[in-house]
Amino acid sequence: PVLQIIIPSLVLLGGYWLSGLLFVRPNLDLERWLLSVDDRLLTRSGVLAWLHRSPRLVSEYFELSYLIVYFTVPAGATTLAVSGHGHQVDRFWTIVLLAEFVCYGMLPWIQTRPPRAIETSNGVAHSGVVRRLNLGLVNRASIQVNTLPSGHAAGAVATALAVSTSLPYAGIAFLFMALSISIATVLGRYHYVVDTVLGV
Repeated sequence: PVLQIIIPSLVLLGGYWLSGLLFVRPNLDLERWLLSVDDRLLTRSGVLAWLHRSPRLVSEYFELSYLIVYFTVPAGATTLAVSGHGHQVDRFWTIVLLAEFVCYGMLPWIQTRPPRAIETSNGVAHSGVVRRLNLGLVNRASIQVNTLPSGHAAGAVATALAVSTSLPYAGIAFLFMALSISIATVLGRYHYVVDTVLGV
């Protein structure tokens, strides 16, 4: 059971890092369009202004949500294994890896940088401890380019749906985490709105 969780997790990471090797140059026209959509939906709507006015705890919650995606996917497989649904773990990984690899597989054709890398003002309200930890991780361990659709959103939602078929109550908790993670990808400027919607 441990290998059923560890090996697919490593395959997932390997697929992510390998996809980054296919990045050549960003599509500047696409980036401008993605930023214009974000401007309409986040800036003009007042969402980012609300985030700036909110207590630091709110932004830190979403940063923490973004951070836990790295634990959410293996936690989904672990939840199935320890709850007597070990026979569903292979099915779980089929669903999750398919969702993630579709996102990574688009990278050779849809090449963009994450919004945090190109915005003059990243729109992030606070720079707390979890934010600094996230930025440290993405600057050192990520491929430094954007996956469109968002692998974070796709993996989190796929995990929730795969768990919910066997464990509905646990699935609700994972769906709540997936929603928080998806919102966090946008508010933290790790992904564009379009990335996250398509990932979901």
